[in-house]
Amino acid sequence: MNETAEILEQGLSSAFWKLFCEHVNTEWGGIGRRFEGAINDLANQHDDDAVLVSKMRQIAVARREILKLISWPQEELKRQTAGGLEYPVDGRAPLVQELVGLNRRGGL
Repeated sequence: MNETAEILEQGLSSAFWKLFCEHVNTEWGGIGRRFEGAINDLANQHDDDAVLVSKMRQIAVARREILKLISWPQEELKRQTAGGLEYPVDGRAPLVQELVGLNRRGGL
């Protein structure tokens, strides 16, 4: 096991990481306070429907990205221990184009 995998494994088993994930899920998970509050605020607004849909899309994209961040260590540990393909020379994961959050003008 390489050094990065060891660090990830130690971090994932730490009390801090468990507390952090619990906090993120409480705020932004399926019934998270911040997520639920943002959606309820939109429901109470009297803006144009197109504006409300745009705001809702932005909230959904932000939530998805927040939840992706907390899944990164597990995914990276799997990649490290499975002997997955290495990232390009710059060390960053390749970009993946996602359909959600795209419109005629491009990504959000």
